[in-house]
Amino acid sequence: MIRQASASDLDSIVNVHRICFPDSFSTAIGNIRGGALLRSYYETFMKTTPELFVVSDENEAINGFCMGYLCENAVSKEWQKANCIKIAFATLSLLFRGNKAAVAKIKSTIRKSKVNYFDKRYDVDPTKKIDLLSICVLPEKRGSGLAKDLIESYENIGKMMNREACVLTVRAENGRGIGFYEKNGYVVQKRTDDNISYIKVIK
Repeated sequence: MIRQASASDLDSIVNVHRICFPDSFSTAIGNIRGGALLRSYYETFMKTTPELFVVSDENEAINGFCMGYLCENAVSKEWQKANCIKIAFATLSLLFRGNKAAVAKIKSTIRKSKVNYFDKRYDVDPTKKIDLLSICVLPEKRGSGLAKDLIESYENIGKMMNREACVLTVRAENGRGIGFYEKNGYVVQKRTDDNISYIKVIK
């Protein structure tokens, strides 16, 4: 069953995130202080736009989720600003340990990513878009159609909110994600050295 996420799902959501992205910077930084930072991150989005946070619940166990925000709201930046000191100390701690994800994150932040492609045909007004920030499905459920069900549910919520398009960004090296999004109707709007931004008209 796909339903709107609730506060009682947060620990399960964090656990699914860790399993799906074991080597990511967000997981590494989220594991510090018992996962409080990662939990706070998802809680912020859940409180800001609860409609755009859905989970797959099977026998009262979360096996996947899909979440994002309204494009005119800088939720992620606001969360980073509110937690900048905690993030800085956590990042330094990871760097001292030689964490590869932290090193890569710092390098990508410092390096100016070059825009290689931009399609103006898909330049939709921010107030008409939703951003799909993350979709996670446990490994044992991949290939079952659950990811497709989650993204379709997310897009339908966007339609009900009178949004015209759904956008997302994926790492250029994430071949599996790229294949999934393109198979589900997303087209490239912008391409940089590191990331690919996709858009899909949903109205």
